[in-house]
Amino acid sequence: MYNIDRNNSKPLYLQLEELIRESIEKGIYKRDEKIPSESELMNKYDLSRITVRNACNHLVKEGILYRVAGKGTFVSSPKIMTSSLAYMGFREQLERMGYETTTKLIRKKYNKIYSFNKF
Repeated sequence: MYNIDRNNSKPLYLQLEELIRESIEKGIYKRDEKIPSESELMNKYDLSRITVRNACNHLVKEGILYRVAGKGTFVSSPKIMTSSLAYMGFREQLERMGYETTTKLIRKKYNKIYSFNKF
């Protein structure tokens, strides 16, 4: 993990976002685990509260983090992303993503169809 580079042309909040993402990818912050508070991130990286808040807000909007009022900010569970169902079914999408799927018949029901002559 790298530190914030103030000489980099990339905005500080984007650099912090990358640091947090990298920490999640490396397993430093695990799913449903609390990340450091805004104050802790401010002190650790010598950033303003608004910079830290912007980075965290963006990650929350992306679904990478979530907030619990009065508790803190936590790492979200990975989301299942799907493509348009017009091109493939949900099961096929999951299988292409590496998920194992099964089908179970719960109930078998036949409906009697009535035919009426109009003439």
